[in-house]
Amino acid sequence: MIKNIHIYILIILMGSLFLIGEDGHTQPTIPKEKIPANISAGVKEQISRLYSQDVKERADAVFALGQMREGAVPAIPFLIPLLKDLKYFQWRPSSETNEKSTSISNEAANALIKIGKPTGKFLIMALTDPHYLIRMKAAKILGELKYPQAVEPLVAAPKGRGYQHPGKGDLVSWEDCRSPGSPAVGPFS
Repeated sequence: MIKNIHIYILIILMGSLFLIGEDGHTQPTIPKEKIPANISAGVKEQISRLYSQDVKERADAVFALGQMREGAVPAIPFLIPLLKDLKYFQWRPSSETNEKSTSISNEAANALIKIGKPTGKFLIMALTDPHYLIRMKAAKILGELKYPQAVEPLVAAPKGRGYQHPGKGDLVSWEDCRSPGSPAVGPFS
């Protein structure tokens, strides 16, 4: 009996390590040395902060980039990988809600929405990302932006490659994403 409990505890701990490794701390996929030199110093500084191990620093950088709106367009490819960063933290109320805790993922989505339409082409590319959270959040952001160029890629997306969490089933089904007016795409009028 006690041996079985030890095995269960070990399995839980190993599973926790797997989840932390996958979603606990995400950095942009572009190496830090490849941050473009020809962008504004303010945007460059905030992009550099996205590589921090400190969740609060990453969150502040994401928030600052969202506040820059279209001025932060060069940061879009650095923000999209953060859509899978599920590290939660406590801070001021979220930029879009009254919540006192949020995640890097949620704040990155808010920043991309604030940057606006220029994020569309990058989010369309993110619809084929191997990570379910990036695909799901990209579809939702495209809907928030009412980005009509997203309809075709969503319709053309292969079945079975929906927005699924491994072992938990569909979070957003393809049917939800296929027509204007749906929760993920939104009305285009």
